[in-house]
Amino acid sequence: MDLGTGTVLAVAALLGCNHLATMGKDFHRRRAVFFGIQLANLAAACFLVVVGIPGFVPPLGVVKYLLAALLIFHIVQNNRKLQKRLTAVRARGSEHEREARRQAVLDKLQD
Repeated sequence: MDLGTGTVLAVAALLGCNHLATMGKDFHRRRAVFFGIQLANLAAACFLVVVGIPGFVPPLGVVKYLLAALLIFHIVQNNRKLQKRLTAVRARGSEHEREARRQAVLDKLQD
């Protein structure tokens, strides 16, 4: 396997890691893994833009920009998923607090 093929396979593996990082309902608790993958996405996108894919001739040079754009898209998409999940968790937490306060007021009124 040459270096160009290895680079393309590494990008494919990173795309798979992106999918795995946001699976499950508690992925927002594994922030070190999440942001590690986000950092790997950014580093790989920068590598592709600056160095490119070794062995790809100039007509295929546009592939490096497409793969870099795909990685940046995954950064944005993953951050959007994280913010959506954090908002849902906060809303659920405030709903439980509201219900607990409501129950406390009802208990006091019944006494």
